[in-house]
Amino acid sequence: MGEFAVNDVVLVTFPFSKLKGQKLRQALVIAKAEFSDDELPITSYIRPDKLFTADRTIIVSKTGTISASKAKKVVALIRSLFD
Repeated sequence: MGEFAVNDVVLVTFPFSKLKGQKLRQALVIAKAEFSDDELPITSYIRPDKLFTADRTIIVSKTGTISASKAKKVVALIRSLFD
């Protein structure tokens, strides 16, 4: 998989809690790491309370990019969780 930028939306394989399967989910890249579409193929919701670090091997593809204004709102929501 190629490089990803902050605000990219990527498709990730999430393992089930008992690790006996997996499900594809969209995830938002919120920080630069080593690893502009304006619309996603389906209605999606950002859940800032569900943060994790993903290894690049579980990223299947890029599905889009959110706008800078939406990204600012997401970062503000994430910061508010730690206040």
